[in-house]
Amino acid sequence: MYGFMKYLCVIWTLILWVSCQRGENIKSLEEMFVDSQELTHERPLSDDMVWGSPAFLHYVDSSVVVYDNTLDSIFTLIDVRNSYEFLRFGKKGQGVNEFLQPFSFQNIGEGYRMGVYDVFKHSLFSIDLNAVKARGKESFPLIVRDSMNSINVIPTIYNTFIGIGFYENELFRLFNDKGSLKSFFEYPYRDEVERKIPNRVRGMAYQGTVKSNPAMTKLVYAVRTAPIVFFYNINEDGINKRCQYAFAYPEYKTEVSQHSMSAPQSAENKMGFIDSYATDQYVYLLYSGKSYKDMKTKAFEGSVIYVFDWDGKPVKRLILDIPIKILCVSADNSIIYGFADIPEPTFLEFKINQ
Repeated sequence: MYGFMKYLCVIWTLILWVSCQRGENIKSLEEMFVDSQELTHERPLSDDMVWGSPAFLHYVDSSVVVYDNTLDSIFTLIDVRNSYEFLRFGKKGQGVNEFLQPFSFQNIGEGYRMGVYDVFKHSLFSIDLNAVKARGKESFPLIVRDSMNSINVIPTIYNTFIGIGFYENELFRLFNDKGSLKSFFEYPYRDEVERKIPNRVRGMAYQGTVKSNPAMTKLVYAVRTAPIVFFYNINEDGINKRCQYAFAYPEYKTEVSQHSMSAPQSAENKMGFIDSYATDQYVYLLYSGKSYKDMKTKAFEGSVIYVFDWDGKPVKRLILDIPIKILCVSADNSIIYGFADIPEPTFLEFKINQ
């Protein structure tokens, strides 16, 4: 019986892998999704709530945490469980318990704690939401310092960390508090000609969002400049690619000198996944499909969210009644939170029919 079950597991794994690879040949995202659902927004906060320029969101412990670089207190906690009470905290600066340039929020494995990666300090810090709600002295202890000049750092369940950056040859680096352990993969490319572009330069053209699930066992990398997405499993030794889809590739130039390098994008490129979010069950990809040439800054908004499971199987297309710029999702997958310019930045929620 054990041998038979093991045989079935192998066959099922192969079926999943093959179905994902076939997905790469589908002409569009639209063709993948059979089920769609239209969602209507609600405004749970007072219209008097002032925002500057919200940059990213995170859901943890029945709260939504917002990073807004233009406010005096750069973080806002919205307690969605307690009548949407909110409080603001966190300061920008070079001192202890201050931040130079927060770049992402991260899961760190405990229900009331989360991480924030400061790209200028090359450090991942911890935010204790219970302490924040108690309005005590603000303290954000260091989790790990990155010595590899990563642009983002993602913790794993195995007490290791995954860095993504403009590295010489790879996309990800696995490390711990003692240093680098292993390297994995490289930035995308459409053909062998593009692959000859140095990895760190090519990486500038393929920037995107990297999210882990709350259990910190899976990872998704979604490209902003084109509809490209990779699904990974995290294990004790590193990262395994589970599935990938590439529906188009960006057009760009490379500019490399002795002192600088860049990859300016064509204004005609249709933006891909402008934001993403992950729960333990699903991956949510906020899709633009618009070019800067045609839509200017509206190209960085989306009204369609594609939902995948962690095997890369399409689950549902969510169609919002108003475009948003950033999003997060409740742990039970019942509510999407986001910001839309109508015309000022406004916090919204969309309830999903289960």
